[in-house]
Amino acid sequence: MNVVERVTVLRGVELFAGTPGRVLAGLAAVAEEIDLAAGATLLEQGELGQTLFIVVEGDLVAEISHQTIATFTPGTVVGELAVFVPEPRSATVRALTRARLLAIEKQAVDELLLDHPEVAMSVITALVRRFQESNRIRSQKST
Repeated sequence: MNVVERVTVLRGVELFAGTPGRVLAGLAAVAEEIDLAAGATLLEQGELGQTLFIVVEGDLVAEISHQTIATFTPGTVVGELAVFVPEPRSATVRALTRARLLAIEKQAVDELLLDHPEVAMSVITALVRRFQESNRIRSQKST
């Protein structure tokens, strides 16, 4: 993928929804493409991580103790909490199908937020929405 194609992918991700195109271009330039075969593991529960991933193609699944807790399709972000709070991964994520992802390291996200603090609001909003959705799903499962 070239930088323009990467910017298009980033523009479609809720986490970066309020980010100007010129800023996304800088982020796109440092994003690394990753291809996964079906069945391959992207993240292992318990490992430390400092990278977020954006699904470009394919489907992935998050599991805890072989129990599916989430699925990821094109346009979704995986592992984003690791760039804000570097802690052990909470789940194992593997590819259900052949998948292509963009990987963005913590340092690039930190620089983005320091250089463009206005972007922080859209990032915070996206994270809060995701947290609220997660809580809603958990409460539905417990009833």
